[in-house]
Amino acid sequence: MIRTLVTALYIAAIAPSAWAGQAASVMMNNAFELQSIQRSNPRHYAIITQILSEIGAIPDASVSHWLQKDFGATDVQYTPAEPTNGPARRHLVFSLDGVRYEGIITLNSFESKTIQASHF
Repeated sequence: MIRTLVTALYIAAIAPSAWAGQAASVMMNNAFELQSIQRSNPRHYAIITQILSEIGAIPDASVSHWLQKDFGATDVQYTPAEPTNGPARRHLVFSLDGVRYEGIITLNSFESKTIQASHF
């Protein structure tokens, strides 16, 4: 029953973009989706985890070039996310082999970047 509900919620979340003719994004902030990627596409999972662990050392202006050059990412977007009362956040979007990945990166007070472990 719970598995069916989770599957239904997942389908409901991706359906609107699929109906609009756009590829659905894999949400990197969703632990369920990351676990699924780890099982179904270990190479993409390794790239994503490397990006998330190293992005803090890359200046914002260089992130797009870095993702394209080092990982073969396409359609890269790295922009400020909605303002909050907390640390600054960035919206990261990129594609690997035609699969679109998306997530919110939080900049902490030490200027290193970490991905939030929750939905956005």
